[in-house]
Amino acid sequence: MRLFTEHIKRKTFLLDGLWDYAIDEKDIGEEKQWFRHFPCNAEKTAVPACINTRFGYINFQSIIWYKKDFYAEGNVVIKFNAVTEFAKVYLDGEYLGEHYGGFTAFEFEKKLKPGIHSLVVRVDSSSNEDTIPLWEVDWHHYCGIIRSVEVSCFNDVAIKAMRAEYELSDELTSAEVKIYVKLKNYLPFRCTKLLSVNIDNEKVYSNTVEIDEEEEICVSFVLKNIRLWELDSGNLYTITVQTDNDDLIDKTGFRKIEVKGKGIYLNNKRISIMGVNRHEEHPDWGFAMPPQLNVKDMDILKNLGVNAVRGSHYPNTQLFVDMCDAEGILFWSEIPMWGFEKESLDRSLVIARGLNMHAEMVNQYYNHPSIIIWGMHNEIATDSPQGYSITEKFVKYVKSIDNSRLITYATNRILKDDCLKLVDFISVNQYVGWYEGDIEDWEGFMSNMKNSLKEKGVGDKPIVMSEFGVGAIFGNKNFEELRWSENYQVKFYKHTLDLFLNDNDISGVYLWQFADIRSNAKWSLLRARSFNNKGLVNEYRQPKLSYYAVKEMFENERDKRRRC
Repeated sequence: MRLFTEHIKRKTFLLDGLWDYAIDEKDIGEEKQWFRHFPCNAEKTAVPACINTRFGYINFQSIIWYKKDFYAEGNVVIKFNAVTEFAKVYLDGEYLGEHYGGFTAFEFEKKLKPGIHSLVVRVDSSSNEDTIPLWEVDWHHYCGIIRSVEVSCFNDVAIKAMRAEYELSDELTSAEVKIYVKLKNYLPFRCTKLLSVNIDNEKVYSNTVEIDEEEEICVSFVLKNIRLWELDSGNLYTITVQTDNDDLIDKTGFRKIEVKGKGIYLNNKRISIMGVNRHEEHPDWGFAMPPQLNVKDMDILKNLGVNAVRGSHYPNTQLFVDMCDAEGILFWSEIPMWGFEKESLDRSLVIARGLNMHAEMVNQYYNHPSIIIWGMHNEIATDSPQGYSITEKFVKYVKSIDNSRLITYATNRILKDDCLKLVDFISVNQYVGWYEGDIEDWEGFMSNMKNSLKEKGVGDKPIVMSEFGVGAIFGNKNFEELRWSENYQVKFYKHTLDLFLNDNDISGVYLWQFADIRSNAKWSLLRARSFNNKGLVNEYRQPKLSYYAVKEMFENERDKRRRC
């Protein structure tokens, strides 16, 4: 689940493997109490996995029940790293709780007697006007327990969470660090524990703490001679928090990200973002990509020469973000709010779910130095009062829990957008040369866009081209550079990247997209092969001609900036 070991002392194990499952398309499972009497004709399926990758289930989007027996005793915490989308959890026939949202972790706990226990999960991936994401999104809906399930057993004091905050000195050579440690006491009485905190191999805190039920301890210290986290240099520090019976290990890095004028600056140096949009998806695995496939994606991205990835359109696995941390690659993380029109944006449940998704994303991914951007949403009705209201709510809330990163959203209505003043920089999704106009029309669009931004009073903000691209069917090559050919895609990127990378008003690009992805069933008539074919590589990671063209242009841009 991570690029490193999170626990050495803690007793923890995974429930990954084969589970019993039963389809419940008629929604009768709760009435018949499947959480107590699981169907006797249940079959086996893997966890983590997506049911849609099973034969005959490609467009399944309904209710599925899972069951797994395991041995445990004492105070048990069951952590689900992701379930798409709505999970109800039962243990030994009793309701534990529920969670909505498909790409962040959640957990429940219960005190158990020694023995075999039965875990049952009802997973509902159906969509309506209150769900995030909606049914009509441009990616495939995959259903299931898509990331690992972990069980931890506690009979003493547990380290529940750790968050590392810091303030770098003006010279960026030292940092005032605050590490917040949340402790929970599972003993029936107040106790005293020796708590220690190490940075790499250096002890920065060691003291006894008294714990009633729950406590948050703030450990403050100054770290000198900082190794800055930089592009291509993922200088990381290992933080180890431990008591005599529990531990929690994480990694972080120290860097400064900010907007100054029309530029985005990392560690006081203006950067040019050269990135891609990446869906964490594969036709054989869906969202439940195995670790080695994530490793392969990173190898391909490094070879391409990117310095940034946008996690489109949901929080990616901790493992992939760990790799971005280690490689010095910038990451943009966002929630799966895509394509909402104004009629849905003032619904109370949509707002509440969106706020909770932001809270979980920020809190769970806070220590990752590669994440420099929180994305509020993608291509919603930001040209409406409802769009303004929800965007303002999201921005204020996220800034209240994390003011150390940049905030933006990707807009596909840049000429009429009313929310641009709310964010740190402007992100533009535009498909001139594909859905509208010709490749040569980009210059006119850019001129109109810049004039519009000045008229709106936001012309002084950095601009990032967050989505642009054209479809190309792998293997379709021709002399005429016709649409859907690899040659047309090469022509498109040579024109647009030459335009954007040489424009001082543009702070970065995120090409759409890294790999071809399976599209939503509703979009199948608009998508050749039922895939969004705009990838630089196809769905099986085979390179198109555009991969090499973009690689060359990114390398030339890096060389140019080194000379400067």
